[in-house]
Amino acid sequence: MPRKILLTGSRHFVALKEARILHDSGCEVYTADSVNFDYTMYSNAVKKHFLVPSVRFEETKYIEKLCEIIIEYKIDEVVALGEETFYLSNNIQKIRQSCSDVCIKLDSLDKLSTLHNKWLFYKLSMSLKFTVPKTALVKSPSEIAKLQQWSSQHSVIKPIYSRFGYEVKELYDINMTVLESLDWDDEDGYIIQEYIKGEDISSFSMSSDGSDIITYKSALTTSAPGAMAAAIRVETPQQVRDIDIKIRKALNYSGQLGLDFLLTPDGEIVLLEANPRATIGRVLMRQPKIQFRIMMLHQFLNGLIPLRAWLKYFWVMTWYPDMVWSWRDIRPAFMSQIMCKGLGTYLRFLSRHSGVSFQAYSTYDMEYNGDKVIISKVENPTKNDDKTILSLLEGLSRKGMFYLIYTRRPSPLLSFKHEQANIGVIKDSRQDIKYMCACSHDEYYINGKSCGLGYLSAVRKNPTFQGFIDWRMPFFNYFSERNYFFSVMKSNSRAIQAFTRPHESLVLSSLVADYNIMIINARRIAVPHHSKCIFKNTVGINRAELLEFINREGRKYNFFPVVNEYLLQRLDITDKNSFVLLRDGNIVGFAGLVDQRKWKQFIIVRYAWILRFIRIPFNLFARRLSYISIPKQDKTVICPTATIFVVSENDQNLYKELLYGLSCEARKKADIFTLAVTTKSPLYRSLQTRYNFAIENNLYIQEINGLAVDGKQVYVDALMLY
Repeated sequence: MPRKILLTGSRHFVALKEARILHDSGCEVYTADSVNFDYTMYSNAVKKHFLVPSVRFEETKYIEKLCEIIIEYKIDEVVALGEETFYLSNNIQKIRQSCSDVCIKLDSLDKLSTLHNKWLFYKLSMSLKFTVPKTALVKSPSEIAKLQQWSSQHSVIKPIYSRFGYEVKELYDINMTVLESLDWDDEDGYIIQEYIKGEDISSFSMSSDGSDIITYKSALTTSAPGAMAAAIRVETPQQVRDIDIKIRKALNYSGQLGLDFLLTPDGEIVLLEANPRATIGRVLMRQPKIQFRIMMLHQFLNGLIPLRAWLKYFWVMTWYPDMVWSWRDIRPAFMSQIMCKGLGTYLRFLSRHSGVSFQAYSTYDMEYNGDKVIISKVENPTKNDDKTILSLLEGLSRKGMFYLIYTRRPSPLLSFKHEQANIGVIKDSRQDIKYMCACSHDEYYINGKSCGLGYLSAVRKNPTFQGFIDWRMPFFNYFSERNYFFSVMKSNSRAIQAFTRPHESLVLSSLVADYNIMIINARRIAVPHHSKCIFKNTVGINRAELLEFINREGRKYNFFPVVNEYLLQRLDITDKNSFVLLRDGNIVGFAGLVDQRKWKQFIIVRYAWILRFIRIPFNLFARRLSYISIPKQDKTVICPTATIFVVSENDQNLYKELLYGLSCEARKKADIFTLAVTTKSPLYRSLQTRYNFAIENNLYIQEINGLAVDGKQVYVDALMLY
């Protein structure tokens, strides 16, 4: 039987070459990665590709999925090529316990981290007496200012963990503008090094005896540091060979090792940093030159190729062999270079994470930046944060034929304060918001009893923040509720993953109900037959009797709010905008119809061109035919919200009467109103018509103190879930 090999980190071009070589040698090749721009998966050399969770953001799930693959497909050997190597090493015992027969050659995480961490590698290099740039570890701009030796020197500052030259900045003096632009929240800090002029060269090896060391350099001159888009192998200096062997011996290291050097005009070799993973050097072991056409094109379009190097650029692109192209295996090149799949996914990513380079994006969800938990402090926002919070709120829109946002103009802080909601923000060292969250506390009926719950809303991550923290525990501790619940649009898969990701200190959040925010055509609600009820506002209604009815009926649901005068006042429910159904003088139904445009708004910020074209002619006859007119772009949509919607004994006929009464009230000012309803409610079926519009949502509960929810029907309230 052929030997079965699983390649992880198969997004890299190195993996494509490796798969082809293994396949030609008679192996059965499988690949696994967490991105959808993996070109290796299209290769004829690959028997099966597996889409796995992100190893950086879902480490436990990644390891579990990998073990499932190994067991099910009887994998003989796992070959790690990218930075998933660190996570595999961190979980090596778990993998070997679950998959005792698989061969997986990995060094310990301590050894890998010593090579990967630029400060630890510098200290190792100093101990081995290598020639290295003068270097210092700094954790704040003020620390740099105290280092007098850097005050006038040309220097370089870069994060402890980085790749492709990403976030490397040059300093010609103590430039505080540049320094303050860096993210100093990371406790690891930065290293600052003297600038040394020279030619970049790199080495790569895979064995500890130095027999396979190769050296290469970039075939192109670029105006900024970055991954090599084209490279050529050169003769390996003896000093490079000696350095590789000494590092391996000092660490007893046997894995892949890439080293970066500077070759000065005087012929001196200066060691810069190490990469304990596959680099393009692994490909250059088998051929003398290489180029990556899609990466070269990206560098050219981004102005990284100086004008003086254009002739060389086009010569290299024409005559150097392309890493991806093969007439015998054409699909990877077709997907990357003709279909531009990677570029398309990058542009979508860039809309959420502006400023991230193409190379940084290629490893975004597999990077290893140290085995640590970033503890972030949650604090109250200030008035200066109001505009930022508003932009974060409006950054999330429902997309399609129109872009609908839910916002809180002109002031989110005043809006949240009005509804007695607390806001927490996590900031970086520049006082920019990284995450925000709001929480309102109310009493709800759970299993027939009053229970205090915190409702989480307005959770946003600033798209300019490129790091990752598990924000849940800091916010949960900040708001100090016993239990929480939250609602997420069904289409927002990223938010669902963020809320429901496993955590060692949390019980997994559980789905309580699917529900829809129904945008109801007020002119299309059918007139109830044989009505024996009176629909009127609550002016003159006995308040004690009204509250007793609402709570008596609401107790029959889970998540029905415990209603008192304070809650009604907070929701802006008055005698004039709340209504009852009376039968034989008794209350049998209640609902509020609240217009909160003063505090919260729906706004359509953009229409598809076809809707912009037909809006005016359509609106000329829309109302006459009882259709919903198309609102003006960038204007607040008049859309009152039905709240505390309850009838006696869950009677469907009473629901219809109450709904019709509300529609008559709504159409005095608007064509539409909103109502939240679970998909399991009998009322939902009657609202599912082509005249109404539904926004699908999920309702979750996060149990902190072991709260269990029984099988009662779940109530959701549109106003309280905004």
